[in-house]
Amino acid sequence: MKKFIYFTFLTLLVTCLIGCWDLTEIEEIGFVVGIGLDPTENEERKLRMYERERGHRISPKAEHPQLFDATFNVSVPSKIEAQEGGRTGRAFFNITTTDLTNFNSIRQVSARRSRRLNFEHLKVLIINESLVKSGPMLKHLVDLYIRDHEMRRKSYVYITSANTKDILNVKLPLEELITTSIVDITDNYEANLAMPSPTTMGDIATHITGEKSFIIPQIKPVGNDLRITGAAVFLGTESTMRGWLTEEEVKGYNWVIGDAESVIIEAEYEEGQGEFFVYEVITMASTIDYRRENNRNIFDIKVKAEGSFAESWLHDVDISNEQTIRELEELIEKAIVRQVKNSIEKVQNDFQADIFGFHNKVRQQQYPYWKTIKEHWEGEGGEFQHAEVNVSAAVKIRHYMLNERLD
Repeated sequence: MKKFIYFTFLTLLVTCLIGCWDLTEIEEIGFVVGIGLDPTENEERKLRMYERERGHRISPKAEHPQLFDATFNVSVPSKIEAQEGGRTGRAFFNITTTDLTNFNSIRQVSARRSRRLNFEHLKVLIINESLVKSGPMLKHLVDLYIRDHEMRRKSYVYITSANTKDILNVKLPLEELITTSIVDITDNYEANLAMPSPTTMGDIATHITGEKSFIIPQIKPVGNDLRITGAAVFLGTESTMRGWLTEEEVKGYNWVIGDAESVIIEAEYEEGQGEFFVYEVITMASTIDYRRENNRNIFDIKVKAEGSFAESWLHDVDISNEQTIRELEELIEKAIVRQVKNSIEKVQNDFQADIFGFHNKVRQQQYPYWKTIKEHWEGEGGEFQHAEVNVSAAVKIRHYMLNERLD
């Protein structure tokens, strides 16, 4: 019995020792919560310095930058935890390195800071548009963050026309970390029709491997504030950024994909008269029907919405009248159709990128035909660019407090 107890004790002891052999103390770790990628300034000069340091020539590639700046936003846990009186300074700091690859950029930090970088709490990755407008740079820039076991596939991804260093250096009220603020703002997308839904690292991996066109939300600094609105459009076959969707065009995109519940629409009763009213969507749905007629690809988009009359700036308009209510519904329908058409026309004519997934309908219903055109569905002169798209909307105002009077 004593031998059994002794053996059990040794087994438990060895197990405990094995279990913590690679333990890293929290004081030795730098938790990266945000990353920004920018084109480097004076790239030619820095590239020559890079070559001298490494002792070999790097062939120039004119189609896209080679060196890039990586800015790591690192949290300072001790300052986050200090809740009373003694807090000084920010709860994060930024460090920027310049290199040809992400991996070496990360390793460079170990020569400048005492703590090794850890990415298990990464929240956001922000990429400057200049890095992804030509060539397959997006694919290369995110490869490490998709491949490495430390990286979080649920981290949010953004594109910006600004310098990512400036964004990661902002400190907004309420949250100690700028990355927490960015994530929380993004999660408000359901209440704002001009905001696209979040794009995660996992989404990017799926889009790239499937060669599907997609959008990534735009983030930009506005004074001492930040704004997440609009989106960058990427052509799936190349993973190259083709341009921007404006706020209005993102609204149309959200209607098409059925992501417009809990949003509001502001409509004018008579054009030029300044009399507006607000409609709040409670439930909505969209359908996309496809048919091929006379050698043309035809898509019919139907949007249905039910909601409430949320706010009125109308004068001398009897909103208790059923005919008036129908007029208001028609105005909302026209606003929806206009937003959807603007979005579709922009994507078809300027980008030729099927971000709506229309190709899925073609593949499902006309597979033999799809096999013959799938290689030139998108892009300049492709079948998607020449497809006919019809849009209709049906709106109901269900709750409008007709009996309320404001005295």
